[in-house]
Amino acid sequence: MANASTSAIRAFCLGALFAGMWAVSALAQAPADFPSGNVRIIVPFAAGGPTDVVARILGDLLSARWGGKSVIIDNRPGAGTIVATAAVAKAPPDGHTFLMATNSLLINPALDMKLPYDTYKDLTGVSMVATQPVALVANKDFPADTLGEVIAEAI
Repeated sequence: MANASTSAIRAFCLGALFAGMWAVSALAQAPADFPSGNVRIIVPFAAGGPTDVVARILGDLLSARWGGKSVIIDNRPGAGTIVATAAVAKAPPDGHTFLMATNSLLINPALDMKLPYDTYKDLTGVSMVATQPVALVANKDFPADTLGEVIAEAI
């Protein structure tokens, strides 16, 4: 089991690294004087999680690409990513503040929540940075082995 976990983590980190390099090359089209100040990547989760790690890898790549200019990782957990997303939506539209968005960006408006921003009007996508596999696991003694069996157990 440790080998499977190690392999999954290694695959995730490599995928994030390659995605970050792709995003950096896409940003090569920015004006020569960009960025004119610090760039902030707001992460809607606490430091140390997978989204934070990907943001830090991307931040290092961007900083190197921009001649050592600072890329600050700003962790703002809370309210199901709404705190961080609102901060980015209200930031000046100068390209110096980004959100490391996850699927919550599209889930929150679908839940018909009263959000302090309009996901579709106040934000715009820049690049896919990484993908992450998601798995459903249970205790080894749980009687279901497939998703269909889990649903059958639930009804």
